[in-house]
This record gives sequence, structure tokens and C-alpha cells, in this order.
Amino acid sequence: MIVVLAFVVAAAVVGLVGPRMARVADRLGEATGMGGALFGAVFLALATDLPELALTTSAGITGSPKIAVGGLLGSAAAQLMFIAAVDMSLRDGQLYRDVSLHTTLGQCALMTGVLTVPVLFAAADPTFGWVSIGTVVLPAVYVGGLLAIRGIGPDTTEAPTPETDVPPGGEDTCEPTAPLWRQFGGFALILAAAGVVLEQTTESIGADIGLGETAAGALLAGVATSLPELVTAMAAARAGALELAVGNIVGSSALDVALLSLADAFYTEGSILDLLGPPEFTLIGVAMALTVLLLGGLARREPVGLPRVGPESYLMLGVYLTGVLLLVSAGG
Repeated sequence: MIVVLAFVVAAAVVGLVGPRMARVADRLGEATGMGGALFGAVFLALATDLPELALTTSAGITGSPKIAVGGLLGSAAAQLMFIAAVDMSLRDGQLYRDVSLHTTLGQCALMTGVLTVPVLFAAADPTFGWVSIGTVVLPAVYVGGLLAIRGIGPDTTEAPTPETDVPPGGEDTCEPTAPLWRQFGGFALILAAAGVVLEQTTESIGADIGLGETAAGALLAGVATSLPELVTAMAAARAGALELAVGNIVGSSALDVALLSLADAFYTEGSILDLLGPPEFTLIGVAMALTVLLLGGLARREPVGLPRVGPESYLMLGVYLTGVLLLVSAGG
């Protein structure tokens, strides 16, 4: 009971602190001139991914690589499924119609790119010491994808946004940043500590209920550490910042996959990619399918579901639940 209570408290801390930290990061990033989609994919993704980063580091050091891999891939899949949850919560067809097509396509390309790296290197993965070539290529693909997205302009079909219009006096740009940075750092430490607690309790809970390490990492730690993305995306979408919501989700998912390199660096007994098996490939397949469905919704652009929810959202929910059943069967 103590272990379960610690897990629940850590998950609650992630869910409460994550959105607050994201709002502080949003205010700090206003001066960068980045659009909502790119800002969500970089700043918010990094801010809300701190629990995953802490969990990955802790799992690698303590010799639990399956928990790290399951947590990262499970978090990526869960976050992509959250897009369906956001669409269903809006019920007005805005999500697929109003989100920037070009920028989100670039983010989906980044997501697909990082997902293919572990698949390509799983069969034959040369290593330098204990670090594999694949985990060197993975962050390079991630950074290169971010740089490519930065060069994507706005959709030609969209009207110019008034975001560049600064009111006389520029009050918004004069907010002191030092207090915000202190808040940001404090929230970062809290989220990192929560991630360590989640890692240490996940293995114990998973063993007690009969889940393998990958399944436990994906369904317990992965979902718990994704709570900041869910709460932040819901709040941003209801405030009309759909690009920020989707950019945060897809950007965080891509960052989760890229963090496999960090897990490999801390796991000194071999290559993380050599440990990939049916449970891990199930998670990768689910994430790829969810990315494809998001692309389909963006290409169609018109809601035809009931009540005004894209059919892709229903399919995304079905794919994720099917993946959970397959994951438990393969690694439970």
C-alpha cells in the first residue's frame, strides 16, 4: 500500500505541477517570436517531459532498462492518443480543421523519423563501448527534424494572424523574467523528483499485478508521466490555442522517443536497442499508427463524426486500446 500510495502521489504531483510549469514556460517563450506549434514542440515539450527524463535516468542507473524503454514509448503512444481526447472534448470540429497543416505535417514527419531509428537498428546495432550507433543517430534525427520544422512557413490558405501586432507600450514584453525563471526551475526539480519516484514504484507494482517491465513502464509510468501533456493540451485547446496543444503533444512524443538515447547512455550493460522485443515493437507500431491517423485527419480537414468529432479520433482511441491489449498479451 505504501508503494501504491507513493505512485499515486507522484502521479498527482506530475498532473498538478506540469501545467503550471508549462504556463510559466509559455510566458518565458513569448519573446522568442516562435509560433504556437513550434513553441509547443520545443519549449512545452521539454518542460512537460521532465518526469520522463528523470524516470529514464533513474531506470538506466538502477539497471531497469525495460522500464525506461516502456515508459518512454508508452508515454509517446499515450500522448498521441490524447489528441483524440482533445478533439472529443471540443466537439466542434476545430481540431483537424484549424490546426496549421504544414507545421503539424512537419511535426508528424519528425515523429515518424525518430520512430524508424530503433526499428532500423534493432536487428544489427554496432556499438562504441556500451553506446550503440542507433542511439547516436537518434538525437541527430531529432535535432535535424526540429531545425527543418523551424523553416516551415505558415499555411498559405490561412489568414495572417494578429499575434505580431504589439499594443502601444509593449507591456507584455516588459514582464520581469527572473521570477519566472525561478518558478520554472522549482517546478523542474519537483517534476524530476516525481519521475524518480514513479520509476522506483512502477517495477514493484507491475510485479505485484503480473505485468512485465515494459508493460508496467508503458501502462503505469508512461501514462502517469504524460499527465502534464494531457492537462496542458486540454487547457490550451479550450483557450483556442490549438496549435500549441497539438504541437506540445507531438513534440513531447518525439522527444520521448529521442530520450531512448539517454537511457542507453546510462545503461552500461549493453545497448538498449538490443533489448527491443514484441512488447517494444507493439508500442512503436501503435505510435506510428496514431501518427498516420493524425495525418489523415489533417489531410481531410472536415469533421464528419458524431458529434462533430473526426473519425480519426475514434480510430486513434481504438488503436491505442488494442495496443494495450496486445502489450499485456506480449509482455504481461
